[in-house]
Amino acid sequence: MIYPLDNVTDLIWNGTLHTVGPGAFVRFADSLQELELFGIGLHDIQPGAFAGLASLEWLDLGSNALQEIESGVFAGLNSLEWLDLGSNALQEIDSGVFAGLNSLEWLNIDSNALQEIKPGVFAGLTSLEWLGLASNALQEIDPDVFGGLTSLKWLDLGSNAQQEIELGVFAGLSSLEWLDLGSNALQGMEPGVFAGLESLTGLDLGSNALQEI
Repeated sequence: MIYPLDNVTDLIWNGTLHTVGPGAFVRFADSLQELELFGIGLHDIQPGAFAGLASLEWLDLGSNALQEIESGVFAGLNSLEWLDLGSNALQEIDSGVFAGLNSLEWLNIDSNALQEIKPGVFAGLTSLEWLGLASNALQEIDPDVFGGLTSLKWLDLGSNAQQEIELGVFAGLSSLEWLDLGSNALQGMEPGVFAGLESLTGLDLGSNALQEI
C-alpha cells in the first residue's frame, strides 16, 4: 500500500533516474509545489508521470538527456508557473506538449538541439512572460510560432543559426520588453520586422553578419 505524504511541498531527487513512469509522484498529490529533477540522467518521461500534482508550481528538468517530450506529459499541471527544460538534447517539440499550462509564466528551453519550432507549440500560454530558446540550432522561425503570447516580456533567441527573420514573427507581442537576437547569422532585416513591439526597451543584435538595417 502506498501511503500519501500530505505535507511534502518540495521534493529534490538526487542520484540517477533514467525513466519517470505514469503516476510516479501520486503519493504527493495535492501537496507538492516544487519538484527538482535536475541533472539526474533522465531520458524518458512518460505521459501521466506528473498525474495528480494539481498544486505543482515549479518543475526543474534541466541538464538531463531528454530527446523528446510526448504530448500529455504535463497534463493536469494547471498551477505550474515555472518550467525548466534547458540543457537537454531536445530535437523537436510537438504541438500540444504545453497544452493546458495556463498559469505558466517562465519557460526555459535553452541549450538543446532544436532546429525548428512548429506552429502551435506555445498555443494557450497566455500567462507566459519569459521564454528562453537560446543556444539551439534554430535556422528559421515560422511567423505563427509566437502567436497569442500577449503577456510575453522577455524573449531570448540568441546563439542560434538564423540568417533572416520573417515578417510577422513578432506580431502581437505588444508586451515584449527585451528581445535577444545576438550571436546568430543574420545578414539583413526586412523593414517592419519589429512593427508593433510598442513596449520594447532592449534589443540585442550583436555578433551577427548585419551590414545594414
